[in-house]
Amino acid sequence: MTLKRKHLGQAGLLTLILALAVQCSGPGVREPDFYDQAEKAIQSGKGDEVAAQILENSAQIPPGRRKAAIDLLDKLGPTKGRDALMKLYNVPGFTAKEEKEAIIAQLLKRNDSLTADFLRRRIEQEPELYNSVVGRYMIQQGDAKSAQFLASMAEKDRSILSGEIAQFFGSQKLAESVPLLKYMTENSVDPAAAFDALTRI
Repeated sequence: MTLKRKHLGQAGLLTLILALAVQCSGPGVREPDFYDQAEKAIQSGKGDEVAAQILENSAQIPPGRRKAAIDLLDKLGPTKGRDALMKLYNVPGFTAKEEKEAIIAQLLKRNDSLTADFLRRRIEQEPELYNSVVGRYMIQQGDAKSAQFLASMAEKDRSILSGEIAQFFGSQKLAESVPLLKYMTENSVDPAAAFDALTRI
């Protein structure tokens, strides 16, 4: 009888502990309250916990809350936010073009070589994610890798060519851009800038 009572007591204690754990865990990513509480948690220095919750449960985040989840990770700061956004890219729940574009838009606010490499690699895999903001970002990088990336994008879609891109090709003396620059001069696409770039290569 005493043994039975002891087991019942242990079972009751376990039930109480589980109930308290559920109460203290807070709302999950499916619940609207999570996003308000997560922002306060980030402000109080608990951003790592918020990031872990979002990344571990990405597939459960409702479509209408995915942009909010991306914005929360961005608020982790330049480096932590960047790393979390890169991890979120193309995981379950974030494979659609809309989510990828939203993540890219946040990453474009970070001007560092790691981010630039990540963006070049991902957009080369899916050229439809390229836009003029990405183009300006790559020009600001001012390096050969970014010039090569823009040449690769222009080979797929020559409508992205501009005088600014031509000048960038010229500044990097990018030999592989010569056919693109000739195309510009022959088709009156900022021909003066294209011709000037050709003379510098």
